[in-house]
Amino acid sequence: MSVSIDSYVVKQQPISVSASGNNIIIVAIPGKQIWVLKCVLMANGTVTQKWQTGTAGVDIAGPFYLIESTGYALNQDEGIYVSPWFKTRTNQHLVLNLSGSIAVGGVLSYIEVTGET
Repeated sequence: MSVSIDSYVVKQQPISVSASGNNIIIVAIPGKQIWVLKCVLMANGTVTQKWQTGTAGVDIAGPFYLIESTGYALNQDEGIYVSPWFKTRTNQHLVLNLSGSIAVGGVLSYIEVTGET
């Protein structure tokens, strides 16, 4: 599914985590899904990283196998219609899960979309 970007406010969220396991990046928004449009992420050491919806361990992207001083960028074409790289379920947090206690940082762009049934 894609949406017209003109109908939404694109928000930015800095990322700076280092705890092993689940790290909540964006707290759940009632009645909404979090659609990730762009993301830049870098690791300060070797770590496996996954994006998850909620804290129950439901994977939505990854795993990504990162080594020291590496990362990735997910970009979005600058058109009127956008599709997410990945999205949460309605009423759930966006979680970054790390396999170890390694510093990971970056930023992501997202929109809040009324949840699908």
